[in-house]
Parts: sequence; C-alpha cells; structure tokens
Amino acid sequence: MSRTRYKILFVWAVVALLAMRELAGMPAALERIDNDVAAQFRTSSRAIAHAVDTTLTAADRMLRAAITTPPMVAMQAGRPNQGDLSAMLKRLQDSTSGATVVAISDATGRIVAGSQALPAELNMADRAFFRLLRDSPNNSAALGSAISQVAPNRLDGKPVLHVARRYEGSNGHFGGVVVVGIDVAQQFEPIARLLVPSPTARIGLLDENQRILMRLPHISEMIGKHLPITNKYGGLPTAPFDQMLEHMGLDGSPRVGMLQALDHFPLHISVSEPRSTILDRSHLIHRNALLFIIVLLTAGGALSLLIWRSGKSSELERLRMKVFSHAREGILITGPDTRIIEVNPRLCQMSGYSREELIGKKPSLFRSGRHDKAFYQTMWDDLNQTNEWRGEIWNRRKDGGFYAQQTSISAVRDQDNRLTHYIGLLSDITTLKSRAELLEEKAQHDILTQLPNRALLHDRLQLALARARRDHGQFAICYIDLDEFKPVNDNYGHAAGDTLLIEISARLRSLLRGGDTAARVGGDEFVLILTQLADADECRQAADRVLTAITAPVVIDGHAISVSASIGIALYPRDGKDANDLLMLADQAMYEAKRAGRNRYSEYA
Repeated sequence: MSRTRYKILFVWAVVALLAMRELAGMPAALERIDNDVAAQFRTSSRAIAHAVDTTLTAADRMLRAAITTPPMVAMQAGRPNQGDLSAMLKRLQDSTSGATVVAISDATGRIVAGSQALPAELNMADRAFFRLLRDSPNNSAALGSAISQVAPNRLDGKPVLHVARRYEGSNGHFGGVVVVGIDVAQQFEPIARLLVPSPTARIGLLDENQRILMRLPHISEMIGKHLPITNKYGGLPTAPFDQMLEHMGLDGSPRVGMLQALDHFPLHISVSEPRSTILDRSHLIHRNALLFIIVLLTAGGALSLLIWRSGKSSELERLRMKVFSHAREGILITGPDTRIIEVNPRLCQMSGYSREELIGKKPSLFRSGRHDKAFYQTMWDDLNQTNEWRGEIWNRRKDGGFYAQQTSISAVRDQDNRLTHYIGLLSDITTLKSRAELLEEKAQHDILTQLPNRALLHDRLQLALARARRDHGQFAICYIDLDEFKPVNDNYGHAAGDTLLIEISARLRSLLRGGDTAARVGGDEFVLILTQLADADECRQAADRVLTAITAPVVIDGHAISVSASIGIALYPRDGKDANDLLMLADQAMYEAKRAGRNRYSEYA
C-alpha cells in the first residue's frame, strides 16, 4: 500500500475515532443533563421544603405556646379577659415570621380575640380547618395542628396559609381554635423566586391526597385542585422521592419534577417544570453531535481529496493539524513505548504545557498522585486485553493545579497485529464536577449565613453521638433563639435583619472548637453541638460566652443594634441518649429560658 493511502487511512482513522468518541459520549452527556436537572430539583425541593417546614413548625410551636399561656388557661376555665388575650396574641404575632394575624374562636367559630382589631361579624365556622378540628373526636390524630389551603384574607384579600390548633373548654370538650395566618407573598414567594431551577418551574405545597394547598407563584384557581403525580412506572411515588416524577399539569401539558416531604407535617413540596424544557436540552445534544459528525465527515473527505491530489507529507501535516485544532477534546498520540509524538492545541491549553515541552515525554508527566498503582494497572490490563480504556482521571497542570478528565485511550495495531500507536482523547470535566459539589454544598448549608442547615446538623449530631458512645464521653446541644428579633426587621428593614443574622453567625462560628458545630435551623434559631466536654460546667461557661457575644451591639447603617438570646441546654448522656430526643429537650429548655425572662440559658431538668 502506498504512503499516500496510508496517510488517507490515518486521517479517516482519526475521523472515525472522533466520531465514535462523540457518539459514545452522547449517553454520558444526556445522563449529565438528567443528573444536573435532578440535582437542581433536589436542591430546590429540599431547600424550599426546609423553609416551609421551618415556618410551619414555628407557627405550630407558637400555637402550642398560646394554648398554655395564663390568659388562655383562664379562658378555658370560663374566665376570659379580653385585654390579656389580645395582648398575648399581639406578642405571639410579633414573634412569628410572616404572621399577619393570630385569633381565637369559640366552639361556634365566633372570633373571641385577635392580635389586631377584627370585625365582629367574622366567623371561622366555614373554614375547613375549623370543621376538621371541631368534628374530630377527642384523642384522635387530628387533634394536632391543621393546615388549610391558601385562602384570601378576609381583612385585605391577600392570600394566606392558615395553621390552627383546637383547645378544650372547661367541660373537656371542643372549646374552639387558635389560628395564625401566614402571608404567602411575604413569607414564601421571595424564597421561591430565589430557589426555583428555571423561570418555567412551579412550586406547590400538597397534602396527603396530592391536593394543592399552596402554589408559587400564587394562582387562586389552582388551590384545592388534585395533582396526580406518578413515578416512571405509573405507580404512586414513595419516600424519599429522590427520583424524577411525572404528572399532567392542570393545563393538560406533561410536567416533570420532584417531591420532598416536610420533616414535621404530612405535606410535600412539589417542584416541577414542563417536560418540553428538559427535552429541549436533550435535543440540543443530539443536534450538536450530528453537526459535529457532519463537520468531521466533510473535513475527512476534504483532507483525503487534498492528500490524494498532493501526495506530499507536508500537506498531510498541515491538514492533520487542522483536524486537531478543531477538535473539542485534547488529542495525544504516542508510540508503542508511550512517548508522546503528537498533541493538539486543545491538550496544550488544558495541561498548560507547550507542544515542544511534551514531545518525547511520557503521559506520566501529568500524574496528579490521586490514583494508586492498582488504578493504572487496571487501565493497562484493559488496554492490553481489549485495545481500549475509558474512565475519569485527575491530572496535574504545569502550574500545579488539578483538573478532571474524561479519558478514552485506544491501542492502534497494524495488519500484523503489531502495536504502532496509542491515541488518547481527553475532555476537561472539572467544571461539571465543581457544579455537582456546589449543588451538594447548597443543599447542606443555609443560604444566608452559610452555616450548616437542619439536614447537615442531623448528620453532625449522629457523628457526635457515635463518638461519645465510643469514647464514653459527653457532649451538649444548645438550642438558641434570639430575643426580640422581629422588631429589628420592623424598625430597620429585612436587610438589616439579614446583616444582624450574618454577624451573629460569624460570632458563633468564632466561638467553636475543632469538632463543634453551629447550625441555623430557623429564621432566628440556631443550634450548637459542643463535643468532648469534661463536665457540665464547661458547657455552662460556653453558654455564658455565647450570650455575651450575641448581646454585643452590631452597627448597621449607623445604628447600634443589639439583641439577646434564650438558650436551652441538653447533655448527653445525662439528659438522653438519642439525638432527636436531645434536640427536642434542648428546645424545651430554651422555652424555659424565655419564660424565665430571656437573655439567659436553661438546662433541661
């Protein structure tokens, strides 16, 4: 066979290898799209579910606290004091983020007292939550909190989500309800705008029967509608809802998304977007692959024609470099001794080495030290047995930086099966890996303060518990709630409140030792895990330091703003041996500190 034909075969071998690489990479590219979409939905649904769960938990905790207050106890005994009830409800409204009104009704639904002046003709008897709580028998599961679907506020018409609890009268039967209304536009829509994965995404709060309680952005016509969501096999979805789910939108168009259960309520957050939005991304991959292969075939035909006509090695070099320079992947060619004989500009760009610095060297020049000998032995075993290897490799640039590569290596043999070359195709996937790590980081940290969120706090608690059991040691959980934080938002604005939370978070972080954790679990609520304690006094000293750090003024826009804190403490193993129990006991101790006058700590007793 003539040299010219060998050159043409070489060109087409490169074209075929690039085309095969493009086709072989399509499933991975489509899978990356699916994984990216799923990761975005998972991050968004977890973060939104956490925000909604935190708000509802705070509202429900406020209702439980309201029922046990002296004015409410007096009312249940038949001795109501209107002034005391209204003042108590006003304080609870001020301490609850997003609350528009807090009210109490009697057994007929008539408003008895409110956190603000309410029309005398208002009656709750027609509300679904009132009927549910009224008609539930004593000691039934429904005696907990009832959460209504969004309905217009009867005072100003704004969409409001109601959370209600029943109370018992002096006869031990249903006495009425205590209800708080949460402003959807103020409390949830800013979070939705921040966390939705795309402009076409929609968020819904669903009950156990998959009926819409809340929809973001709010559309009143959709409230109460049934949203049949199924998994890819057509059945009902099951926890933990980490797979993408399908359903028909209320407008009849197919949608895909993800469900996330709330931690403390039998509700779910649905985040979805039209299927066409995701399909458009897949179609783009197919179009790009087809266009790339057409360009390759055109370039291969043109190169072959030029080589056939010219028959000159110099022309082959020029045309070969054109193919190399248009490749999106780095291309590396070695002889059978693995010494580099040619590279393309993309590989030089990725590695930081010039072509002159690489020719004659071995690819081991790029080794990062992140892979052991067994990794490379497996790679060479595959090359020797199948003449190809594919996988991910971490390499080192000339400047010392690391980068991840999707690598495909082929062993080229002649007609006598003698090894002549190795050809490597390398794609930089560092950005994709960084994006995945960033999404995981967002899913485990609070957006505002960058402290661990409730999900990561749970993991840290399990680690602290396992370490303490292993070492027969002890650790403490400190539940922190800021005192009078809402007036900061009211008097100075939410931006000032956010700045104050960021500064307090930084102060808490500065007080930690190695192994300790500070997490934000609510609007103005934090949790500390203090590990490797010698005794309870060491925890008390730490609590004093926390109180001192929090009460120090913070200067914001020329204003010296200060708040205090109430801290509840639970010790392992003194107070409990289960992480969730300890967290609940610390929460209860925090309320004892609140009742004792605030700006102090209280140990669970």
